[in-house]
Parts: sequence; C-alpha cells; structure tokens
Amino acid sequence: MKIFITGATSYIDSSLAKHLVDEGDKVFGLVRNNDNESILTWIEQNIANY
Repeated sequence: MKIFITGATSYIDSSLAKHLVDEGDKVFGLVRNNDNESILTWIEQNIANY
C-alpha cells in the first residue's frame, strides 16, 4: 500500500514510517521546510537499512 505521512520528521511519524516500511508498505513523507530535509534523508537511510 502507498502511504503519505505529513510531518514525517516528527518522532512519532518517523517511528510510524519505519513500522509501515517493515510491513511492506511504500511510505512518502512531507516536511515543512528544507531545514528538516536532512532529518528526512536520515530517516530514509535508516529505514532502507532494515
């Protein structure tokens, strides 16, 4: 399933994203500004490692 998460860099939503990816879902995330883009990149790299 494809899932879109707003606020993807928050603690809860990043944990949710990891869980959904572990379940086999494809997750997309929205960040408020480019300052948080580095956090989202970190989340993507760590999710990819699972």
